[in-house]
Amino acid sequence: MSAAGGGAARLAGFVLNHLGLSGLFSIEFLTHAVPQHQDAAAREAVCSPGRDGRTSWWWL
Repeated sequence: MSAAGGGAARLAGFVLNHLGLSGLFSIEFLTHAVPQHQDAAAREAVCSPGRDGRTSWWWL
């Protein structure tokens, strides 16, 4: 395959890369930017330990 060829493969790679970066940005935004704008009661309701003793946001 020459450097100029492979248009479909390049387009597929670009699309997958774009979707991955968009997903990464949305996860970062939801886990870091949103909680600081919530009031303390809402933040405690989300981040407080659940019935099993773990936090609701166990992946942080």
